[in-house]
Amino acid sequence: MLAYAIAHRAHSRLSAVQIFPASTLAPTEIRVEMAASSINPIDRLLVKGYGSALVNPRGHFPRILGRDGVGTIMAIGSAVRHLHVGQRVVLTVSPRRDGTYAEQVTIPSSCACAISDALASDAAAVIGYAGSTAVQALWAAYLDPAGSQGRRLMIHGASGGLGTIAVQIAARWGAQVTAVCSRRNHAWLKELGASQTMDYEEALGLRVLPADSVVNFATPDSKGSDRRADPLLAALQRTDGRRAYATVITPTLGLVTQHGVVPGLLRAGVDLARRKAGALLNNVRYSQVLFREDPKALATVVDFFSTPGAQSVVQRALLAAALPAEFSDNAELRTPGKTLVHLFPRSPAPR
Repeated sequence: MLAYAIAHRAHSRLSAVQIFPASTLAPTEIRVEMAASSINPIDRLLVKGYGSALVNPRGHFPRILGRDGVGTIMAIGSAVRHLHVGQRVVLTVSPRRDGTYAEQVTIPSSCACAISDALASDAAAVIGYAGSTAVQALWAAYLDPAGSQGRRLMIHGASGGLGTIAVQIAARWGAQVTAVCSRRNHAWLKELGASQTMDYEEALGLRVLPADSVVNFATPDSKGSDRRADPLLAALQRTDGRRAYATVITPTLGLVTQHGVVPGLLRAGVDLARRKAGALLNNVRYSQVLFREDPKALATVVDFFSTPGAQSVVQRALLAAALPAEFSDNAELRTPGKTLVHLFPRSPAPR
């Protein structure tokens, strides 16, 4: 089958490769024919070897990229009961696994969620990885369907893939959302449900945030600031009430890349403990959110986007053949929302 992968350790680029899939399925696995996927920042890092000692410790190559997508189940393992052949599914996989930029994907059934006709394939293809991570971050910040009404939430990095999903879900749950993003995206974020919008520099200059919780999806540093400092957390610590700060910006992969797995993880653990302790002294729950394969989180985001009123976050689309150029060194694009990737379109059958 055709796939887009890092061919071997020496290649810091994405290539089209031919791979022979396993002929058998484990009892809990499914095989999916892929239709579309998306681009997630983690894969841009993996192409450069960032964090490879942790996510690919055995040096398995070729390494297929792509963290999510939509497709149709071709086969199921003997122990799979909640899915069946012919179903359309959204799927998302950890960076520790081969990904979804392939004609066929074999994954644990827990990494897939069935979707109905109410959810279009293009909209579904981009929500698996970003959506699961966004939901886990909201949970870490005291946000859920039962406990969000009236809570004031600031989402930093609100116009990216994670942010555009989190804004919609949090607003639907009843939170008052302040979306921090570039000014050119303010109108769109209000359409997605933000109560108010704010520029990055404006937010980072506040002494007290208009929020009970912060979810951070972008590095919160202003010009000339120390990237190790966190002005948003410092400002949140001065507010009253039950407070939480959840961030997906963590030093773990960087420290592992620089120092190796064990020393890097130790340094990351010390950093996390220091930040949690400092926040706890100010009655703030501090969490670093790393993606994990969570069927409940995936089902939550699928259910949301299957309901009326949910807006697709696709802002750009490309064909699979464009992936190598997309992942090249000179293609660091910063676009709002998500980029959809159409995978290996089939030619119509002859009549």
